[in-house]
Order: sequence, then structure tokens, then C-alpha cells
Amino acid sequence: MPKIILYDFPSREPCAAWLPSAWKVRMALNYKGLDYETQWVEYPDVAPMAKSLDYLDEHYGPPEHPSLHLDSPMLPRVMEQMPGIMQRWASSVLYPLVPRNLLNPKSAEYYERTRKEFFGMSLEEFGRQKSGEAWASLDATWGGMAALLKETPGPYFLGDITSYADFQLVAILHWAKRADENVFDRLVAFEPAFRAIYDGYAPYLKRET
Repeated sequence: MPKIILYDFPSREPCAAWLPSAWKVRMALNYKGLDYETQWVEYPDVAPMAKSLDYLDEHYGPPEHPSLHLDSPMLPRVMEQMPGIMQRWASSVLYPLVPRNLLNPKSAEYYERTRKEFFGMSLEEFGRQKSGEAWASLDATWGGMAALLKETPGPYFLGDITSYADFQLVAILHWAKRADENVFDRLVAFEPAFRAIYDGYAPYLKRET
């Protein structure tokens, strides 16, 4: 089979992965033990992010490689929590940190400009206006995810079984950690189970280039 290419957005030097949508796929590749090549793409030159996860499980599935459990009923329940987290929390807490702490100048300008067009104000101003409310409303935005995670003894959504549902959460937590350690620390202080699942996937977060 041809070598797998993972398209991702670079960070400032030292260049390392940060984008949660790409990290979900990167973690899947790392978990399956598959060789791949990262091709860095700046925002204005955006390309398709990666081959589909269905493709990975179809062509690199058991017994040679572990399953991602894409058919788990927990996966859609976890994904239902993501829009609220992204729209009501990440937009004001993490988005303003991305061009400031993560992106190269070429992508930072694009990111700032396009989000300003969307929000009608700069990301810095949007963060000033909305981040306080976002932090005060963690029960509403993150509480559902925490409740799902604690339905089993853990540390994962399926107990001690690794699944793609876990990668949904861990990718966001890693984004927060890369953007600002203090943001990550506040999240795991809110829900200690978040730290447990994050620490459980440390081996699959090591390859970030």
C-alpha cells in the first residue's frame, strides 16, 4: 500500500502538531503503529487533512492492527458534546490563543482575518468579551462530556478499551495544553477524569511531527 500522508497545520518553531481535528487522526495512526509522513500546510494553502478513519480500520484493522471501535455507541454520544464545547468555550478561550501562541505569521494573519470576519470583531476582543462567561459555564459546556467519561470505571469511555471516542476528547485537551498550559490545568482541575484519560494516551501523543 502507498505510504500514508497526514496533512496538518504547522506551529511556530519548534514545529509540532496542535490542531485537534488532525490529532484525532494522528493518534489513530500512532495507536495502530502505522508509518506515515506529515506534510505541513499553512492555512492559506489548506489541503485535505487526511485519509478517512473508515479507510484506516478497513485496510489496517485487526488482527494486525488494533480496532478504533468506530461502531461503538459511545462515539456519537461523545461527538454530540463537541459543538457546545467548540462554540461556547473554545471559540473564546482557545481561538484567541492560536495565532498568538501557535501559528506561523502566514497562517496567523489568515486565521485572525477570517475569524474577525465571522465574529465581527478581533479574536482578542471576542476573547475579552466572552471568555469569562465561558469559564463560568463549564458545567454547561464540559459537564456532559465529563458525565459520559464517568459512566464506566475508566479511565476511557469504554472502560479500559481504547476507542476513537477517546481521541475526540484527548485531541481537544492536547490543543488546550499546546495553546496554554494554564488553560489545560483549569480544565483538568474542573474534572480530574480528564487528566486520567489524557495521561493514558501519552504514548500516542509523543509523535507530533
